[in-house]
Parts: sequence; structure tokens; C-alpha cells
Amino acid sequence: LLFLCDQIAASLPSQVRQETKDFLCRLNASHRCRSLVLRLLLTITKSGEDHQSTADCFTDVGKSLASEGQVDDALFAYSKALSIYNLVPGDKNNVDKARCHTNIGLLLSEKGCFDDALLEHQKALAIRESVRKENDADTAVSYNNIGLVFHEKGNTDKALEAYHTALAIRLHVLGENHPDTASCYNNIGLALYEKGLYDDALIAHHKALSIRERVLGENHADTASNYNNIGLVLFEKGQY
Repeated sequence: LLFLCDQIAASLPSQVRQETKDFLCRLNASHRCRSLVLRLLLTITKSGEDHQSTADCFTDVGKSLASEGQVDDALFAYSKALSIYNLVPGDKNNVDKARCHTNIGLLLSEKGCFDDALLEHQKALAIRESVRKENDADTAVSYNNIGLVFHEKGNTDKALEAYHTALAIRLHVLGENHPDTASCYNNIGLALYEKGLYDDALIAHHKALSIRERVLGENHADTASNYNNIGLVLFEKGQY
């Protein structure tokens, strides 16, 4: 497989951008996500660099790199995919573009680049609201991600506003008994806790706990996390 990747990389069309060649050579030399790199090389050779299928391959490479903690290379892969998706119109590409913006935003948050992450999540939200109904599960994801970034920036009021919007959508689309709905209640509880609104935080955490116990069971990590959050609130209230 290594020899095959080397052979294909050496025969890439001359019009392929140098930054793409450098990226592929770097991945190939480091033995990372080798099968995906091979598929990407073959796709570029067959369809060209600026093709929908090439963008899809870059997205898959980005996912693999992100899962390995290779944030900078994953950002490059997602950015390459996004630049290609931007060349081709259509609702499918809009969905793919929104997903790329979301993935880039999540990685930027990992790097602590919260202002840039917020811009990416806002771009994803704008696309999703333009091509889908307002009450859509992916739209809720964007609002929740925006809330998480505001939370990291210390703006709990803006975070709560985004969390509540995500919660309203998820209640409408997914219903009460869903893990994503529980996550919204949990995030709301964490933000209220930071504002010192312990009674309200306790209500939100109990709602999240109730859902997680029903849906995930008592012996689940998220359920345990909820018990911990409730304990933290009770501690601050002096109920030891």
C-alpha cells in the first residue's frame, strides 16, 4: 500500500495545487489514514482536484485525522473540502458546506480559537436556516455549538440564549426522551450554575438526569456526569 501511494502521488497531474501535494506527501510519509489517502489520490487522479467526490474524500480524511487528534491537518482537509464545495452550487453542497463549517468550528474550539470557531458555527447556522426548515435537528446542533463557544468565552447569557433555542428545536423535532434533548438541559444547567442560579441549575440537571436514566440507563457515563453536576450544585447550596 505504501508503494502504491508513492507511485500515485508521484504521478499526480501537474495542475494539482502544491499545497495539496505537500499535504498528501506528509500524510503518506507519516503512515496516517493510509487507505483514505490512497482513495483520495485515486479520486484526484481520476476526477480532478476540484470535484465533488474529491471534496467528499477530503472530508473523510479530515474526520480520520480529527479522531487521531491531528487538529491542524484535519483543519486543512476540511478547509480543502469546503473550498471545493463552494465551487459547486446545489442543496447537497450546501448541506456539505454547513457540515464542513461545523467541523472546522469544533476543531478551532479545541485550539482555543473561540472567535474564529464562532464565525464558523454562525456560517453553518446561516446555511442550514437558508436550505432547511427552522425546526431541524442540524439547526439545533448549530445553536448548541454556538452556545458552547459563548460558554467558553464566558458569555453565559448568550450561551443560554443559544442553548434554549437548541432545546426548543430538539423538543419539537426529537421529543423529550432523547439524549440530545438531555444534553441541552445539561448545558443550560451548567450555564445557570456559573451564573450562581443554583435552584434553576438544579431543575435543569434533574431534567437531564431523568431523560438519561430513561433513555441511556443508570450505568451510563452521561448519567453519572449528571449526578456529579447535581452534586456540585447542592454543594454550592450548602447541602452537603
